[in-house]
Amino acid sequence: MRRATVLASGAIFVALGIASATFAQQAAQDARAPILVSEPKKAFILKQMRLFVAAIQQISDGLATNDKAKVAEAALSRGTNAIRAMPDKPAGLEEPMPQAFRTFGRATHQGFDAIAAAAEGNKSTEEILALLAATMKNCVACHQTFRLVEGEAAAH
Repeated sequence: MRRATVLASGAIFVALGIASATFAQQAAQDARAPILVSEPKKAFILKQMRLFVAAIQQISDGLATNDKAKVAEAALSRGTNAIRAMPDKPAGLEEPMPQAFRTFGRATHQGFDAIAAAAEGNKSTEEILALLAATMKNCVACHQTFRLVEGEAAAH
């Protein structure tokens, strides 16, 4: 019985060591710049990213069905005015963010504004798709550049 306990404990330590080494290796292989944010700020940012994806889906659906009103509504939901009006936006959200991260975010919100304006102006599907593609370049570039890491940023 004692030998089985020792073997089981040894197996657990080996498994934990492998898991720890795997996690460390994955972090070392992720060359994106870490942004240290508190848990509430990280949760808010990730929620906003999911809402971007939902808006992109709604815009795509609106374009596929030639429903420009749906396109405009979805785009406006992620535009600059919508983000300013958010009651659940954490105080000091942008403080720990590098300037490049803020630039990507601002350009993305402005891109959604441009999509909404194009849809409201009854621009062609091709023109709106070009705006959507340009806006999504910000998403891709930001995700390739940064990663969010939960924790408290050092005081400035």
